[in-house]
Amino acid sequence: THYKVPESALEFFRAYLPDTEQDINWERENLAYLCCTTERQHTAGRAFRETLDIENQVATPVWLAREAEKSSGRVPTQVP
Repeated sequence: THYKVPESALEFFRAYLPDTEQDINWERENLAYLCCTTERQHTAGRAFRETLDIENQVATPVWLAREAEKSSGRVPTQVP
């Protein structure tokens, strides 16, 4: 060899390089899947929070009106 390294010392590189090439493909496939899965989880979480916000916007005024009716005996003319 050019650097006068014994052949036995180069055996590591002969085993390492093909193994690394296989690992890179595996990582590319699995990390791409993980990103998609994570994005789906974030999207589902965002949709759930938006649903809770909508339900809160609808339910809160009704609850406040019910509580006002209980305490004063009449429904407020304007629901807050």
